Amino acid sequence: MMISSWQEFMYKYELPYSAEFQIDSILASQLEVRNWRVNGLPSDKVSCANACIATRSQRIPILIDPQELAYSWLAKMGSKLKPKPDDSNQFKLVKNGDKQSVKTIEKAIE
Repeated sequence: MMISSWQEFMYKYELPYSAEFQIDSILASQLEVRNWRVNGLPSDKVSCANACIATRSQRIPILIDPQELAYSWLAKMGSKLKPKPDDSNQFKLVKNGDKQSVKTIEKAIE
């Protein structure tokens, strides 16, 4: 419903649009997406869109991965981050059931 109303708006004002829009085609190159997949990112569209958002954010977002499909990719990506002076890109992986998970999440939200 939301997509159809967006398409109607674009058509009404004669704005160009693609019926099969994918965020990764705008925010990432094919090479980058392929590298993500080689490093363990699942190949579905949602994972790719989430990776685009996660890698383009000014700060590392809090990501919820209940099925742990992106866990290995997140671990590899986090290990490649270079620390910033303000500690805004400190990367933490928290698995469900970790003893310190609640404290880690609370500290991340502060």
